[in-house]
Amino acid sequence: MSRFEFTVSSIEDLVPAFKWASELLRMGLPGGPMALYVDRPRRSKEQNDRYWAALADISKQVEWNGVKLTKEDWRDLFTAAIRKQRLVPGLDGGLVVIGGHSSRMNREEFSEMIELVYSVGTEKGVVWSEPAEKELLAAHVEKIN
Repeated sequence: MSRFEFTVSSIEDLVPAFKWASELLRMGLPGGPMALYVDRPRRSKEQNDRYWAALADISKQVEWNGVKLTKEDWRDLFTAAIRKQRLVPGLDGGLVVIGGHSSRMNREEFSEMIELVYSVGTEKGVVWSEPAEKELLAAHVEKIN
């Protein structure tokens, strides 16, 4: 079954949230046991779009210690900076990074990640593409308001 999300922002949202969850559970139970989780909202679509546009720009324009990294490599590098990940020996040699995934970040953590991406990119002289630049401008306007 897919993951569903209902954001509760006030006491008034509780009754509709319970009705919504009850209906989903009722529909899913014939297929087997269900799990219900309560958590803080994760990243928004706008944050995700901003993030991947910026990672694309950085991956095209910046070398890290003389190596070109993919968008996914940069994601791992930035996630490690935000989540303070650990490096441990692998099961059959090499090293493995342990400690976090950007998909599990809440909106505040992800906002911090986006700010770090733009800060590093700007410091490294990245010329932002139109989508990334548009998102960066929207983020600054959003912060001011």
